[in-house]
Amino acid sequence: SSYRRGQTGRVTPGNTHIVLRTLTPKQRQRQIQKAHERQMRGETACTRNSWTEAVEEYSSALGLLESCNGAVSDICDVRMHRSRALLRRDWTADAQRALWDCDFLRQHSAELGVGVELRRIKCLKKLCLFDSASAACAEFRQRRGNSERLMKLEDTIRAAQE
Repeated sequence: SSYRRGQTGRVTPGNTHIVLRTLTPKQRQRQIQKAHERQMRGETACTRNSWTEAVEEYSSALGLLESCNGAVSDICDVRMHRSRALLRRDWTADAQRALWDCDFLRQHSAELGVGVELRRIKCLKKLCLFDSASAACAEFRQRRGNSERLMKLEDTIRAAQE
C-alpha cells in the first residue's frame, strides 16, 4: 500500500505498521482549513511573544497538514514559523526540533531564506556543534557573501568554543 493524496498514515507507539485511511476531498479540504486556522493562531501568539502557545499551534497545524498529505509549500511555511518560535521559547530540546525543521526546509524548499539559514546555524551553536556551525557559516558566506549578521554569529560561535 502506497501513500496517495487523500490517505493518511500513523505509526502508533509500540506498533510498526502504518494504518491508512482514505479521506474524501471534502474531509481533506477541512483538514487543510483547520491547519491554516492553527497557523494563524500561531502567528497571533508570536505577536504577543507567547512562544509556547505559538509552538503548540504550529505543531498542531503541521500534524493536520501531514495527516492529509498537505502541500509541501504549506508544510514548509509552518515549519519555518515553528522553528523561529522554538528558538525563541528556548526549552530543552527546542534547538534540536528547530534544527530538524530547518533541515526539512533545506531539503524541500527551493527558496531558502537568509533567516532560515542563519537560524539553522544558531541551532547548531546551541547544540554545541561548533564544527558544524562553522562549516555552515562558510557555506553561507560562499553562497550569499558576507553579512553583518553572519559575522556576529561567527563571533558568538568562537566565544562559545573558548
